[in-house]
Amino acid sequence: MNVKKIYFPAFLFLLGMVCFGQIKVADCVIYVAKENPPSVMRGAKDLQKHILLATGNKLAIVSKAKSPMIALGSSPEAKKAGVDASQKKYETHIIRTVGGNLYIAGRDLPKDTWTEKGGRSYGTLYGIYAFMNQAMGIAFLMPTDRGSYIPKLGKEWKIPSMNKTYTPQFEYRDFTSMPLEAGDIVQWKIRNFSDGREAAGSVKVFHDHSWTLIYPAPKSLYSRCNTDGITAFKKNPEFFYADRNGRRIDPKFNFALCLTNQEMWKDVAQRNINLRKWYKKYYKRPIRYDMFTLSPSDGTYCHCKECEKRYINITEKDAVAWRSKNPRMFSNTQLVLDYYRGVTKHLAAQCPYMEAAGLIYDHYQYAWKIKREKMPPQFSAMMAPLHISYGPGRCYSGLNKAWHQWLNDWDGMFERKYYYGLDFWFKQYTGVPWPVFAKLRNETFPVLAKKGFNGSYMYGMDALGVSAVHNYLLMQQTWNPDLDAEKAFHTFCDQAYGQGGKYVKEIYLLAEKNMTSFMTSLKGKMGYYM
Repeated sequence: MNVKKIYFPAFLFLLGMVCFGQIKVADCVIYVAKENPPSVMRGAKDLQKHILLATGNKLAIVSKAKSPMIALGSSPEAKKAGVDASQKKYETHIIRTVGGNLYIAGRDLPKDTWTEKGGRSYGTLYGIYAFMNQAMGIAFLMPTDRGSYIPKLGKEWKIPSMNKTYTPQFEYRDFTSMPLEAGDIVQWKIRNFSDGREAAGSVKVFHDHSWTLIYPAPKSLYSRCNTDGITAFKKNPEFFYADRNGRRIDPKFNFALCLTNQEMWKDVAQRNINLRKWYKKYYKRPIRYDMFTLSPSDGTYCHCKECEKRYINITEKDAVAWRSKNPRMFSNTQLVLDYYRGVTKHLAAQCPYMEAAGLIYDHYQYAWKIKREKMPPQFSAMMAPLHISYGPGRCYSGLNKAWHQWLNDWDGMFERKYYYGLDFWFKQYTGVPWPVFAKLRNETFPVLAKKGFNGSYMYGMDALGVSAVHNYLLMQQTWNPDLDAEKAFHTFCDQAYGQGGKYVKEIYLLAEKNMTSFMTSLKGKMGYYM
C-alpha cells in the first residue's frame, strides 16, 4: 500500500474543508449547547425546517458537538474556533466556517432577558436568518410559509465558505401601522430582523407625547402616582398655558405647559421620577430602565407674554412646508430645547443612570436661529420632520433638497438621535397597491446611517396584500441601511409572484410614476392622507 498516495489527497480534502468551507449539509448535525437562551433553539428548529425544505435533508438537533456540524450560539467548541460574540455590541452575529464546521454565534443574553436599555439582543437568532438569506437564498417575503421563497438546492448542497461579522447600526427599529396580533405575522417579522410584538433592537426609546401622563386626569390610573392635572392647576396655574388674552387654561383636554417657567421644569422632572417609581411598585417587577419621555402635547402652545416673545415668525418659504394653509407659522424650537435641557439636568441630578427623550417636531423642528449648544448626553432626540417628510412629498425634488438641508442644520446637536419617518407612507384605506419609492429609499437610509442616526420609528402598511413589499423593505433596510432597495424590489416581485412578477412590477411602477408626477405638480405640499 502506498501511504503517500492515500495521505496526500486526504490532506487536500481536509485543507479544502478548512479553507474553503465546502461542508456537505447532508452530513451535518445542528448543535446547540444547553446554556443557550430559548431564541437559539427557536432558530435551530427554523433552520432545521428550512434546510429540509430546501435540500430534502432533515438534520438532527443535538446538545453535544459532533463534526461536521452547524454550531449555533455560544459553546466551548465555538470559542476554540475563535467564534465568540459575547463581548461584541448587542445584536452582533458572526457566521464563520472553521475546521469543517459552520459556526453561527451572536451576542445573546441569558434567558433572552432585556438589555440595560430596555431592548433585546437576539444575535444568534438573527445570524441564523442572515445565513439562510445570504447562503441559501431564502427570503421571508410575506407572512405564513406560503409567503417564503425557498430555492431547491438539492441533497448534495454544500455550505459555502463564510466569514462575516455584522452589527446593525440602528439599535432601535420600530414600526407602526403594521399588524401585530397574528402568530404568522410575528414570525414573519422575527425572520426579517424585527421583534414580533414590540420594537426591535437593543434600545427601547420612549418618545410619545407625555404631559397627559404626568399631569393625569382625575381618578385615572396615573393619578395614583402624581396629583392630577386639575389639582396641580389650582396650586400652580402658572405652570400651564395661557390663551392670547393671558388667561391660564386648566388641563381638561389636550393642553400645553408654559415652557418659560423653570419651576415647571423641576415639577416635570419630579413627576417623571414619581411615575417610574410607581411603575416598579404597580407592576411588581423591575422596569427595563429609566428613560423618560418629555415630549410636549400635540398642537397646543402657550401664548403668555414670555413664551410669545420667544416665538420666531417664519414664512412658508422658510419652512418649505407642505401645509399650505397654515394661518400662522412660527418656530419655538429654542424654547422647547431649553425645556428639554432643563428637565434633563434635573433628572440627571437625582437619577444618575436615567435618560430622557423628546420629539423634534411640529413648530419645534426648525434648526435655524437656535444656540448651537449640544444637548446633554442623557438626552435622545426623536426627529420627526413634519414639514418635509410626512407622506411622500419628497418625490418633489425641491422638498427632497430641503430634507437634506434639514438634516445638515441639526448636525452636532444630539448625542443620540432617532428618525421618525413617514417618508414612503400615506394613510389610505382603499387597498390600492402603494408605490415602493425605491430610489427615495436608497437615498434615505444610507444618508441616515451616514448622519449617525441610532435608529428609526417608521410607518408600515396594514394592507399586507398590496403593501407587503413596503413592509418587507422597511424591515430589511432598517437592519441594513445599505441594502439596494431597487434590486430588492425587483427580486421581491419575481420571487413572490413568479411569472406574474413582471406585471406586478408594472402596477407598482405605474403607481409610483403617477404619484411622483402628482406630488411634483403640488410641489410636495400635501399631507399624508389619501
